[in-house]
Amino acid sequence: MKLECAYSFGDLYTAAFGRSPKRAELDALYALSQADRNVQVGEWARQAGWGTEQRVGTDGVVYTAFCPLWK
Repeated sequence: MKLECAYSFGDLYTAAFGRSPKRAELDALYALSQADRNVQVGEWARQAGWGTEQRVGTDGVVYTAFCPLWK
């Protein structure tokens, strides 16, 4: 498993906003198209100071992977 697989959207949200997400906030993320979700995840990662990388899944869909940047 790669490091990016160890973190959830909730972890990312908490790092970006300093609190756990409400269920409605995650539901809103899940309701987005994958392309729009990737944009949102990228924005949260920038706010959190985390890194991102585009990955193509076995289904051919592009996903934004994310994890903290280690110094």
